[in-house]
Amino acid sequence: MKPILSYFYTLDNKFFDDFPDSNLKSNKNQKRPFYYCLKDDNGLYWMIPCTSQIEKYDALIARALSQGKPTDKWHEIKMGGKDNILLIQDIFPVTEKYITKAFMRNKVHQKIASEKEQKLILIKANKIIALSKYKGKLFSTQADIVKIERELLETLGR
Repeated sequence: MKPILSYFYTLDNKFFDDFPDSNLKSNKNQKRPFYYCLKDDNGLYWMIPCTSQIEKYDALIARALSQGKPTDKWHEIKMGGKDNILLIQDIFPVTEKYITKAFMRNKVHQKIASEKEQKLILIKANKIIALSKYKGKLFSTQADIVKIERELLETLGR
């Protein structure tokens, strides 16, 4: 499937078999989680898991703010009239072959329509990716995205 940027997708279980990492959000029969899609200059797609566990992440965001810590690892969105959180801290790369289908709600392919919001998410995602490449894993829940990226680029001959 040829993904469209700023839309949401599900992934093939094969990705999780090919790149076993206990910190990747497990695939639930290719139904969830669903992922927000970005693309880099190397031809890799970067997937950001989305969750509806608003209370849990609102509490984490509030705690981080009260401690003066950054909250760039999360991004609150509305999708289909419902609140969701993008878990930017859990971003990881894939190739097109692992993207299985569009995430639909009420027969509508879900996306983030606001260009301003798309840019903000991209800034946060690029920050997490760059810091991970520089420092390694940033969070205990983060997959080894540098290793996954390297292996995927090898399969693409880059």
